[in-house]
Amino acid sequence: MNKINNQNLKNTPSIFTIFGVTGDLAAKKIIPSLWHLFQHGRLPERLSVIGFSRREFSDKEFKDLILEAVKKHADSKIDDKKIDSFFELFTYHTGTFEDAKAFQSLSGRLAKIESGWGVCANKLFYLAVPPSSYEQIFKNLALAKLNVPCGGDLGWSRILIEKPFGTDLRSAQKLQSLLSTYFKEEQIYRIDHYLFKEIIQGIENFRFSNNLFENAWDNTMIERIDIRLLEPIGVEDRGSFYDSIGTLRDVGQNHILTMLAAITMEYPASMNAREIRKNRATILETLRPWTKETLRKETSRSQYLDYKNIRGVAQNSETETYFALKTELRHPRWRGISIYMEAGKRMGESRKEIVLTLKHPKVCLLCERGLHAPNRIVFRLEPNDEVIIHFWTKKPGFEKVIEERVFSFFLYEKETKVQYVEEYAKIINAAMEGDQTLFISSDEVLVSWKFTDPVIEAWKQNLVPLTGYKPGITPGPSFSQKLSNGKNIATSNKTPEIGIIGLGKMGANLARRLSMKKWRVVGFNKLPEATKELEKEGLVGAYSLSEFVNKLSAPKTVWLMVPAFAKATAGRPALSPVDEVIFGADGLEQLLEKGDTIIDGGNSFYQDS
Repeated sequence: MNKINNQNLKNTPSIFTIFGVTGDLAAKKIIPSLWHLFQHGRLPERLSVIGFSRREFSDKEFKDLILEAVKKHADSKIDDKKIDSFFELFTYHTGTFEDAKAFQSLSGRLAKIESGWGVCANKLFYLAVPPSSYEQIFKNLALAKLNVPCGGDLGWSRILIEKPFGTDLRSAQKLQSLLSTYFKEEQIYRIDHYLFKEIIQGIENFRFSNNLFENAWDNTMIERIDIRLLEPIGVEDRGSFYDSIGTLRDVGQNHILTMLAAITMEYPASMNAREIRKNRATILETLRPWTKETLRKETSRSQYLDYKNIRGVAQNSETETYFALKTELRHPRWRGISIYMEAGKRMGESRKEIVLTLKHPKVCLLCERGLHAPNRIVFRLEPNDEVIIHFWTKKPGFEKVIEERVFSFFLYEKETKVQYVEEYAKIINAAMEGDQTLFISSDEVLVSWKFTDPVIEAWKQNLVPLTGYKPGITPGPSFSQKLSNGKNIATSNKTPEIGIIGLGKMGANLARRLSMKKWRVVGFNKLPEATKELEKEGLVGAYSLSEFVNKLSAPKTVWLMVPAFAKATAGRPALSPVDEVIFGADGLEQLLEKGDTIIDGGNSFYQDS
């Protein structure tokens, strides 16, 4: 593998082809990420971006598509001169993935670009398409000889592919066989975007650059590990897709096991991609094999109650929207440590994190009898990017008692990043530089399926019955809490949260102040421009009342900052905006539930004030 630094990359002519350029992945992630790289001077000086899709597009229509993607998802303001220069990078190529002639034509277009540059260019192919299209694209790339590098440090040929890498071990092996037929492993860049999240990348340095932590990173000090990916959003309009995979395949087999590998892998012999990827796969190979007994007792699955009403979902669906597993690693460093994994949709809050709970100190001078006083280290991705360390110290005053205190380190003082853009910018940049460190190896893919396949099969046989849960709450008490005999020792303090409707001067200032105090603030405004502006300052924006309510955790608290009254119009009496929001069609009365709270900040009873 030829890894090059960014300065060499800037001087290296490159062609970036996006298959499926008219799809959601390109619009939401790839094109905005290219704009991010362009803005930061991280693209080669000689770069051509070719969009490949079946649709017939004129140059103007294609540029409109690019502009729309940049406007909607970019993380910076758009300068007219810069966007015009950005447009010049792009050309469009029409063709279907089944048409070998379209790939021959694509090859001719690439050759023409190279001829103009007078050099064999690097070629990066991004497959922003469903896995069902992979085989045809691989074959046609090979027929057009676009999978063959020119040789040396220049003129490489690489492919970027997205998860899922199969739906079980057998299909993953088939995909790997297909890939290896046409490409060498050093040409293949498998994406798990969680590895490109700042917090996950930081684990390696947090561990291996600080003796304070790495020396305590084993079963002599750590009691348990919790990994959770809980989110308040549901399946939304992905019913048909989601019903075919479920939460375990969607995030458990990949993201959660990737997070586990990052937190538990051994120190690599050298900090190169080959060693780090090998160590991630090696630690996952030590996951305890499942037995019928552990499958029954230590796995759980559930489905939120209105899931079957979603378009595309089967009426008799047994697909889980929440799961929890308990396991351990049979490795000398980690043996005996319980590992809990859970993930779910329509949860009561957004909580994505890794929590390491350390053992109760052998000597705790001021501990009250029965007090369990563990330290905890939290790597949190949502609701904020932060590292948190919980510790115990004497409470100020005359009494000899201890209290829990917290050190926290925020990666972003404000929510300045746009979801996915920075991660995908790093993905594209790393692939161009030839750095496979944060891409998934074939060994990692296969070992993760070996772990999850028995669980999926046991659930198919109903060894573990599917339960239901009400949207907005975590099922149960959570499965990991049950296994801890109700002692929720690994759950961090919940981030305070509020929803604000009405983002005028007063509502906007309230949202800003609460965000600065680390509250999670969900906001809705009748005019969307105010919402978009405040999203740059940390607001979780919503563009309809139903979306607003869905993004809040239960029990929900809503603060109304709309005017107390409205002006009458010709032939129509004055309406109360407060009444409209609460009692109008699709108002809060229809969306909130018993136990939720509305605060009327609109001063509806100003006459009595």
